[in-house]
This record gives sequence, structure tokens and C-alpha cells, in this order.
Amino acid sequence: MGKNKMRIGFVGYHFGEITCFHGGAEIQREKTAEALEQQLAIDIVPINHVHDLGKVDLVHFFQSHPYYADLARKLKQQGIPYVVSTVYYPPFPMKLVQFSHRVMKIMPSIVKRVVYFGALNELWQGAEVLFPNTSAEAFMLKKFGANEHIEIVYNGIDPERLQRGNAHIFIKQYPQLEETPFVLNVGRIEKRKNQKNLILACRKLKIPLVIVGKVGDQAYYEECRTIADESVIFTGPIYDDSMLSAAYDACTVFALPSIIETPGLSALEASFFEKPIVITAHGGTKDYFQDSAVYLEKLDENAIASAIAQQIRHPIVMNGEMLEKFYWQNIVNPYVNWYKRILGGDWSD
Repeated sequence: MGKNKMRIGFVGYHFGEITCFHGGAEIQREKTAEALEQQLAIDIVPINHVHDLGKVDLVHFFQSHPYYADLARKLKQQGIPYVVSTVYYPPFPMKLVQFSHRVMKIMPSIVKRVVYFGALNELWQGAEVLFPNTSAEAFMLKKFGANEHIEIVYNGIDPERLQRGNAHIFIKQYPQLEETPFVLNVGRIEKRKNQKNLILACRKLKIPLVIVGKVGDQAYYEECRTIADESVIFTGPIYDDSMLSAAYDACTVFALPSIIETPGLSALEASFFEKPIVITAHGGTKDYFQDSAVYLEKLDENAIASAIAQQIRHPIVMNGEMLEKFYWQNIVNPYVNWYKRILGGDWSD
């Protein structure tokens, strides 16, 4: 007979604090928890305070935050192993980032604790394994010498929350889009998402644009509003699954011209509705969409306009069989295998 259920502690942004921030990493954490708890051998325990550590066998961090290093240090002291889903975007030019990580490795612990790159190195090196979302992220972590054990675990979508055939719900809300091709973008409004150049591209093509998402950068949002005409619709965030599904279902092309994406969950969700995708080439998106999207090497308005026009004229979409690989229930097995490997023993199924 196997042991009782594994007790896996999940840590996310912000540890021990209440936050209204809810992006791809937060969705990844929530959906991973749901998929894992469908496996009878696992209980997920949210870690909100160090007092919670006595309830768990292993801790799983989501994202790479320097302030996680303090908790990671505490786990080491208590003999509790941990793993990290890295979700790491270098905040500076790559050569500087790589140099900084190398320097931090030879610095005393007291220095590492107070320096951004030092804290990240401490977090990564103390982990049993790192889980990047793309081959590009895995390659970067290997170049940093972040950890001996690195395994790619893809990001995913939840098909149960997506409902086909309801485009009319969205069109009823925005009747000016009826029988009109339009481009859809879903994501926080901020420089990394590059909505400003997307607005200029759609203006060049004379095609309406719908931007769904909360404001992440108020100054950038104001820039976008300044250049947008009446053909650009800012809906704000859409939390209702049926309305968001209707937006995906109604659009002609889905565009995510970000500076970096790994891979952009909204683009995967749009693929569920068999929509042509225009997406950045930067950040590992090709691991997911392969030949089923038009990629943006350049992120200026001309490149975006050309890609959208191409997807309107000769659309290419991801097939359903390929997309099923990225359903949450199909991507959590590597986590389970590593949990068992780290904790040892014969766990119940």
C-alpha cells in the first residue's frame, strides 16, 4: 500500500500578501493546482505564511522573484525540498544579465542576499529542479548555470472554460463590429505587450481593433488612447468566461505582438477557436505554435500590419490535435514524476 497523499505547498506572487495582480503566471499556478488535485495522490496547500510550512512535504514556487530567496533559505534550514517554475524574463540586456549571474555565484552569501541577481541565483541553485516554459528559457537558464536539473513543462489552457459558438454575445455588446473583420488582442496594457504599435498597424490596414485587458501602465495606456480613433475598442478586463470566449470566437485575427511571450496564454486560447494567430517570435512561442502562426521578428507597425494582412488573405491555424498537447490535464505529469522522485517512496494513486 502506498503512502498518504503528497502535500505540495504552492507559493506565488506575492508571498504572504494580498494582490490584485493576475497574469499568466498566476493562471498557471491556479490551473496547475486544479490539474494536480485531480490526481488522488496530491493535495495542494497554498503557502501564505512561514507557519504553513509544517503542513507540506515539498514547496513549488511559481515565477522567479528575488524575495522568494528568504523563504527558500528557510526551507533549506527545515529540510523541506522545493522546485521552481521559473517564468523568468531578463529585466536587462542579455549579456549584462549573464555576466551578473556569473559574478553573483562567486560572491559571499551576505552579498547575494541583498542583490537582485544574487537572490535569484540562490533561489535557483537551492531548487531540486527548475521548470521553464520554453526551450529558449531553458537554454538561458543553462547558460546562467542556474541548476543541474532543468526540465521544460509547457504552459496550458483549460478547454472547459472556453465555449465555442457564442460570437453573437460579443457582437451584441459591440454592434459596430457586426459583419466586420476585426483584430483581437488580450493582455495587460503595458509596453511589453506593444499595443501601441498594434494600434498603428490596424490603423494602417483600416481594420477595427479590440483590446481586452486591464491597464498595467497608466502612462502607456494614455499614449495608446491618444493615437487610437473610434475603430479601437478598449473593453477593459473581461472576467466572464462566456464573454471572453465570445470575443475569441468573433474575431478575425488574434494578434499578440509583445516584446516577449512564453507563450501568451491568450494566443493559445484563441487557437482553441481556430483563429489565425499573429505573434511575437521572441520568448519561445515557436515551441507552441510551430508552423501554425505568423511570427513577428520585428515589432514595428509595418511588420505587424504585414503579418495581419497575411493572416487575413491566407489564414493558417493550429489543429485541434496539436492544441490538446497544451491542455492542463496533459502537461502536469512531469511535476508528478519529479515530486515522486524527490520525495521517494511509494505514493498512493
